[in-house]
Amino acid sequence: MALKQAQGQFSKPLSEQYSLVKFNDLTICFSRKKVYKKQKDIQLSELSYQLLVTLLNNAPNPVSCTQLQTLVWGNVITGEDNVKQRIRILRLALGQEGAGESIKNARGKGYYIDAKLTWQLQKELPLVAYLKSPVVYTVVLLLLVGNSLPYEKEVLSKHSISELTIHKEDVIRIAAADESQAFCFDGYDDYIEIADTDELDISIEDFSITAWIKTTALEQRVIVDKRYENQLSHVQGYVLFVDEGRLGFQLADGQGSWYCGQPGASCTNYITQAFIADGNWHHIAVSIDRDDSSGIRFFVDGRQTCSHDPTLRSGSLANNMPLRIGSRSSYLTGLFEGQIAEVALYHRALDVYDIASDYQKGNTRQCYSIATKGGLITAKR
Repeated sequence: MALKQAQGQFSKPLSEQYSLVKFNDLTICFSRKKVYKKQKDIQLSELSYQLLVTLLNNAPNPVSCTQLQTLVWGNVITGEDNVKQRIRILRLALGQEGAGESIKNARGKGYYIDAKLTWQLQKELPLVAYLKSPVVYTVVLLLLVGNSLPYEKEVLSKHSISELTIHKEDVIRIAAADESQAFCFDGYDDYIEIADTDELDISIEDFSITAWIKTTALEQRVIVDKRYENQLSHVQGYVLFVDEGRLGFQLADGQGSWYCGQPGASCTNYITQAFIADGNWHHIAVSIDRDDSSGIRFFVDGRQTCSHDPTLRSGSLANNMPLRIGSRSSYLTGLFEGQIAEVALYHRALDVYDIASDYQKGNTRQCYSIATKGGLITAKR
């Protein structure tokens, strides 16, 4: 009751009256927009942070999905299913899933914080600002799959593109021709697009994707995407992404609606707990054995982090959209911020030994700020 009285006496929300709040093993520092779990910094995106703060400001009262859309998303159009998905991602980031979760749902009323909140004032500490210079580069693609059979195909990028060569085997490799150069993305307008080919499509077979990435971005960012998306109908294809700094993957077989979070959806998202948005290079891999109940296996730096059941999505993933690195295939959103190198698509499920071996090869690529953006070049035989 004291908390409600305190809220009623001020026009400002509690997050603007206090410097921090504690509940369970979490500390939320409003002055720095930081969340700590047992003194360890939890990396949250701006959206997830605002979602958490909104729930705290209204605690212990529940906040409905409609209210959250207004308070958190503002003028950005979103749906109730997306709100539910972001709540789940927030719980996952806070380590609050399962029996010990503090963000709960009051049926028909909304979401609320179910925990004792301790609000505190503290002295302001000096903040250190870090400035990052923008990076531009020239992209030259080399696409390889095995037996040295040249294949003519147009490749599009926001940067310059050169020859695309496909060699038939079971792996397609996408990398800069300069073996010391990675793909560099600013998070605003950089992406690489490769026009649709059968080699890039997955029907009902097993497959795997590997890459090296380096990022500090916490928002949802795309690594590799080949999907058809129509908000009025369905989704079909596959996408490897980072969300809240954690690796995720989506299978979409076109059987159902566009929203992945609702019953009867045409897509399913799978998320790993492993945090990779720490500014270091990481080897990432996802291996999909389509008829195995634990067939989706995530790997970070050569080690398996978790597994999921892909059998619900047994239909074809094939579509006529281009493959993009660093952006969604159907929209210019989810733009990657950071570096990506050595992307590989396998038409088989890699095992732990394959992935450990690939990781042991290491990564020698990086971005160079002296490079410049260029135009479009069509690949030739």
